[in-house]
Amino acid sequence: MLDTVKIIGDGDFGISAEYLLAIYECAIEGGMTPKQIFQGTNIPYNTLIKPDVRIRHHSFNKLVLNVIHKLNDPVFPIKYAKRLTISRHGALGFGIQSSKTLKEAMQFLLRFIQTRSGGAWEKVGFNVVGDQVRIHRQSNDPTPQIELEIFHALSSFICYEAISRLLAGEHGGAVKTEILLSCEPIDEIPEYLISPGLSLKFNQDCNELRLPIDFVNRPLVTANALYFTNAKAECESELVKLSMWSDILTQMKFHIRQCQYPSPTIENIADQMDISPRTLQRKLNDSGTTFLKLKNSERFTQAIHLLENTKESLEKISERLGYSDSSNFAKAFKKTIGDTPSDYRKNLIL
Repeated sequence: MLDTVKIIGDGDFGISAEYLLAIYECAIEGGMTPKQIFQGTNIPYNTLIKPDVRIRHHSFNKLVLNVIHKLNDPVFPIKYAKRLTISRHGALGFGIQSSKTLKEAMQFLLRFIQTRSGGAWEKVGFNVVGDQVRIHRQSNDPTPQIELEIFHALSSFICYEAISRLLAGEHGGAVKTEILLSCEPIDEIPEYLISPGLSLKFNQDCNELRLPIDFVNRPLVTANALYFTNAKAECESELVKLSMWSDILTQMKFHIRQCQYPSPTIENIADQMDISPRTLQRKLNDSGTTFLKLKNSERFTQAIHLLENTKESLEKISERLGYSDSSNFAKAFKKTIGDTPSDYRKNLIL
């Protein structure tokens, strides 16, 4: 549930850590070290063993770029997508699996995708053209990086296509499907990574997944009305809470980062947002968190950045973050991250 979730890293939208884990598995199998994977992301190494964690989208994308550049594997997006089984998508996946048809599953995906992506940083839609259903995805980033766009488009479409086949009972069948990409061709894609009947077309003027309309209208072998209703209720609850976080908490985090005081109070932030401290406190209560938790989240994000990217002493970092001394900083850091600042910094060179 979102009221107990911790959101880590940089950015505004919290992406489910299930997707981070799938990328991490690919990277480790490709020979990368944890240091190489997490370098410059402001994501603690022990994030993967913590329950109910989300990764802010800038940090998530930085980690993706680390893996892309280090592995230099053109089929990495496909390998990653193949790990995104239906169970990795939480209540969203459960609702998709329980839908009557693939069309209903697509509608469910479009309505609730933000429960996994954390907000409006991507837009997914579909339309019917002739005898095809065309699914498209694009980033809402005004200046998207091409390699990230292709990674997210290709991995999303491979995932959607594979899950569609599975739910329709056509896992090994030669259903004619297409993925169109705006990038240069990928050479030598292993046959085992591509579904029977799937064709990839490159140098196109759009990024789309195309499915036959008769395939999309088939009843799903996993359909279950009761499970669908329960999954829908859970996703609706998450979406409401997510909206609260996006509207209030994103603004607060921004002002905490920008505040001239090393340890701002709720009064400082309320003044910056031009609302009363009492109103801000009530909104925090409605969102299921506290000002201290929010402030500490931003503090530790900055602390990780300083530990990883500077040689500043713990005393200097403690001072910059508004702690009375390095001892209090170390205690708070260990309580949240699991290591002392000294141990965390030492592990960076392992």
